[in-house]
Amino acid sequence: MHIEALDYKVQYETVRKMVFINSPEYEFDPSLVEQENLQAARKAAIALPITSDFKVLGFPTGANHAYVFISGRADMYKFDDQYTTSFVEIKDGETKLIAQFVSGPRSTFSHKAGNIEFYGEPLMQQY
Repeated sequence: MHIEALDYKVQYETVRKMVFINSPEYEFDPSLVEQENLQAARKAAIALPITSDFKVLGFPTGANHAYVFISGRADMYKFDDQYTTSFVEIKDGETKLIAQFVSGPRSTFSHKAGNIEFYGEPLMQQY
């Protein structure tokens, strides 16, 4: 969702339930996610709004959440709020939701969305 107000771009991100407000002059520098300082690169990565090409799971975002990155990388991470798990990839300065799931009984999904088919597939094993 994009709304123009006072020439600022307002974007509501449905995954983490966050609002991003940017001035018309703001442009994200993709090299921030690629920098050698991994801690700074990861901070830049989670500061970007997540977009999705599919309908996201609409569950409330829990207060206790965590970001888990693939070892040595800042361009892919897992956002987990202890209910919904979301996989995110950053490419060319855009942050895209790859997949989401909610765990079910016996290592299954009770709900899933995006590019994920089964529990334990390669996407999940990277973390």
